[in-house]
Amino acid sequence: MFAALNSDGRKKATFAVNARHRWDPNREIDSTSVGLSFGYRPSGALDLSVRPNVRFNRASLQYVGTRLVGTESRYLVSSLDQKTFGLTLRVNYALTPTLSVQYYGQPFVSAGAYSDFKRITDPRGVRYQDRFRQYSAGEIASAPGQYLVDENGDGVADFSFGKPDFGFRQFRSNLVGRWEYSPGSTLYVVWAQDRTGVAASGAFSVCSDVSDLFRVVPRNVFLMKFSRRLAR
Repeated sequence: MFAALNSDGRKKATFAVNARHRWDPNREIDSTSVGLSFGYRPSGALDLSVRPNVRFNRASLQYVGTRLVGTESRYLVSSLDQKTFGLTLRVNYALTPTLSVQYYGQPFVSAGAYSDFKRITDPRGVRYQDRFRQYSAGEIASAPGQYLVDENGDGVADFSFGKPDFGFRQFRSNLVGRWEYSPGSTLYVVWAQDRTGVAASGAFSVCSDVSDLFRVVPRNVFLMKFSRRLAR
C-alpha cells in the first residue's frame, strides 16, 4: 500500500509526503515507512532541500544463529523490531555564473531489538505456527551479553548465544566548491566527512542517537581536482 502527496513543483516553496506499508498474512514481515520533503528556491542561484524519513520494520522469523545440541542443530529465529531515522540535506548555491558551492549531509540512525526467540521445527510446514516452537520464559534466561537456553528443564543451559540487539549510526557529508576559472577549465575543492558508530543496545531514540552520532570521531578527507582545457 502506497500513498503520496506533492505540492506544485513550480513554486518557490515545495512540500511532499509519501507513506508505504507492506505486510504478509502471517505478519512475518510488517514494514511502514514515511518520508517528507521540503524544498525552497528563493532565487535561481539558491536551492535548499530537506528530506527526513522514518521506517518501522518488524519480522517475526528473523534468523539469529545456529547452535549444536548433541548431534542436532538448533536454527534460532526471533521477532525483530527495527526502527530507522534518516535525513538528507542538500544546498546548491551559485555565487556567480562560474563559482558555485554544493553541500550534502545525511545523518542515519537505526536500532533493532530482538524478542520472542524460537527454534525452527518444520521450515516447510503448511501452517505458519507449525514451522517453529517459541521458547518459554522458563527455557530462556538473560545473562550479561548473552542468552542461556535450557530445553530439558534440568537447570543447566544446553546452549547459549550472544544478544543480537544492535544500534547503528552514521553521518556522511561532503562540501564541494566548483570554480570555472576559464572557459572549459574547472577547479574542484572537496571536503568529505564520515562518522560511523555502533551500539550493543537495541533501544531507539532519535535525539539521543543523533547526539551520540556527533560524538563519534570523524574521518575527514580533503580533495582537490582541476581540469585544464588546452586550446587547439
